[in-house]
Amino acid sequence: MTINDIAKVIARLHKAPQPQICGKFRVGDIRSAVASVQSLADDLNVRAKVPFAEAVNMVGEWLFRKTVLIATEN
Repeated sequence: MTINDIAKVIARLHKAPQPQICGKFRVGDIRSAVASVQSLADDLNVRAKVPFAEAVNMVGEWLFRKTVLIATEN
């Protein structure tokens, strides 16, 4: 899964426009990144129980509830 794939999942979940790749870089931008859980699976036999898109949605809902809770406390 690429960063662009992840951005598309998050945009779709939030009904936001799909990400656009402009090809321009800013100072400090990360130009290449890899996140793999393969060694976790290989070494510890640990695998995700929840698909990525569902997990992102769960985190988003949790953050929303937490934000609403904090806002109602203030």
